[in-house]
Amino acid sequence: MTTDDAVKLIRGPQGTTVTLTVMRPSEKDAAKKIFNVTVTRAAVNIPSVSSKVIIDGKKTLGYIQISIIGQDTETALEKEIIDLQKQHLDGIILDLRGNGGGFLDIGVQVASHFIPTGKTVVTSRYRLSGDNQVYTATGSGEFVGMPTVVLVDGLTASAGEIIAAALSEDDGAKIVGTQTFGKGSIQTVAPRGAGEAIKYTIGKWFTPNNENVDTTGIKPDVVIPFDTGAYTKSAVDNQLQTAEAQAIKLMK
Repeated sequence: MTTDDAVKLIRGPQGTTVTLTVMRPSEKDAAKKIFNVTVTRAAVNIPSVSSKVIIDGKKTLGYIQISIIGQDTETALEKEIIDLQKQHLDGIILDLRGNGGGFLDIGVQVASHFIPTGKTVVTSRYRLSGDNQVYTATGSGEFVGMPTVVLVDGLTASAGEIIAAALSEDDGAKIVGTQTFGKGSIQTVAPRGAGEAIKYTIGKWFTPNNENVDTTGIKPDVVIPFDTGAYTKSAVDNQLQTAEAQAIKLMK
């Protein structure tokens, strides 16, 4: 069964139910390897941006999580920043774990809150035309120069990687987590009629230091795998704890 076929079966009218068969190959208990779960269909709205304040000793850290770079992300981020600025922050943790990217222009706007105006965020280079398009920071730069740590993992890709690289190279942010996905290509879709289309690569994007991360990803300054066991048992996020420690170091 293809993913599309599965999605068609899973989706349905709100309020109705669907039974899913779940397989967990790593489960040692045979009875728990394959089991059924019945869920009620409903609309799920997940905000692309959320934030909170973390108190670490005498330091106040602003924590911002961006799950995807969508059309509403910049507007949502601006609202969170207004609230965070009331807290007299000493540093910022930007969580881009699981962020698969999205709109390039929105990613540039997000980065612009951390990077001085006029600094290069990303450069796009197109194979056939040979044209280069340079995107520079144009935001208000509320967090320019503030100690910043960026959390990433293997699902951080595309525009998520653009933001992480720009903050690291332009503003000295520390990157914590695991190697990112490595999506440094620019693609487009050409309709072919009769419900068909061709998706193909037309160029690549480059970081401010002229690096392309396609297939290689970004290696964090501090590599630390996520401790699933600790999180499941005690809700301890070891990567976030490491990010807090790194943020405090940047303040000294």
